[in-house]
Amino acid sequence: MKNRIRFYIQSIFLILILYVAIRPAFDKTYLADFEQYCPFGGISSLFSKLNIGSMSCNMSETQVFLGIALLIGAGVIGKIFCSFVCPIGFISEWLGKLGDKLKIRREVPQGLDRCLRVFKYILLFVTIYFTMTSSELFCKKYDPYYASVHLFNDTDIVLLYAIPAFIFTIVGALFFRLFWCKYLCPLGAMTNIFMNIIPATFVIIIYLTLNYFGAGLGYIWLLGGLVVSGLLNEIIYKKSFITPFAKIRKSNDCSNCGFCDLKCPQGIQISSDTQVNHIDCNLCTDCIHNCPKKNVLTINNNPKLKYLSPIILVLLIALSLGFTNYYEFNTISLKWGTSKGKEALYVYSGLKSIK
Repeated sequence: MKNRIRFYIQSIFLILILYVAIRPAFDKTYLADFEQYCPFGGISSLFSKLNIGSMSCNMSETQVFLGIALLIGAGVIGKIFCSFVCPIGFISEWLGKLGDKLKIRREVPQGLDRCLRVFKYILLFVTIYFTMTSSELFCKKYDPYYASVHLFNDTDIVLLYAIPAFIFTIVGALFFRLFWCKYLCPLGAMTNIFMNIIPATFVIIIYLTLNYFGAGLGYIWLLGGLVVSGLLNEIIYKKSFITPFAKIRKSNDCSNCGFCDLKCPQGIQISSDTQVNHIDCNLCTDCIHNCPKKNVLTINNNPKLKYLSPIILVLLIALSLGFTNYYEFNTISLKWGTSKGKEALYVYSGLKSIK
C-alpha cells in the first residue's frame, strides 16, 4: 500500500462513523446523528427547499454546503469525495480485494456495463424527485450506509428496499468491481453529471432562459435535464472532457508495463492513453503512487501536484463548514396569527427530526 494518505483519510472517516455508532452505549445523553455531514442529503434537501420551501428533516446548511462543495470539487478537480471519504466506496474496495484473493471477482462485459450504468441515474431522479416533492429524504428508505449504521432499525428505512441494496453493495463488491459505486449510487451519478460541467451548465442556462421568457418550468425539469445529460454521456462516451481540470497524464518515458492498470481501483486502462479521461476516474492517485518509474504519471504533468486531491478535499471541507456560520436555512418558514402585536421567537434545541 503506497498511497497511505488516502488510506489514512478513509480510515479516519470510518473511525468517526464508528465513534458516532458506539458512543450512545457509553453516553446516554448523546444522540447519534449519522446524517450530520451527509452531502447527498444536503443536495436533495436543497432541491426540496427550492421546490416547496422547506428543508428535509434533520438537514441544515452544513449538509447543503458540503454537497455544493462536493459538486464544485467534482467539476474542478475530480470526484475526490468518492476516493477519499465515502465509506461505501472504501469498504467496497477492500471487499473487491478479498474477491480477488478468493478468485471470484469478474469484470462486467462492456455491453452489460453500459446498460447497468443507467440504473444509478434512474435512482438519482427518483430519489431527488420524491425528496423535493415531499421534503422527506427518500434515500433513507434504501441507502445501504444509513441502513447498516442503524442496524436496519429505523422508521425511515424500508426493509424491502434497504436489504436488497445492502446485498447488492456487499455481494456485488465481492464478485464485481465496485458494483454499487458504478451502477447504483445516486451520488456517483450526480458527481458524474457535474464532473462534465459543460453540458450541465448548458442545461442550466437553457432552463433559466426558458423561464426568463415565461416558460414556467418547475425544478423537476431542471433535474430531468441534468440527469439525461449525465446519462447520455456515460452510456455513450464514458468520458470526462474539458473538466475536471486536474487529470492524470502519462509522459513519454512510460515503459507500458501495465502496473498502473493493475493498481487502479476502478479498473481503468491507464497505460492505453496519454491522459485519463474515463468517467470512473476519481483522482485517487493510486496509479501515481504505485508507478515503478518516478514522474511518469502525474497530475497535469506536474509532479508537485501529487497530493493535490487530499489538499483540495481538506480545503473544501473547511470552506463548507466556514460558510455554515454565515448562512442559515430554516427547516420551515411559517407565520400564524394576526400581524398586530409583538413578534415572539420560539427556540427549541435537541430535536432530531420534525414530522
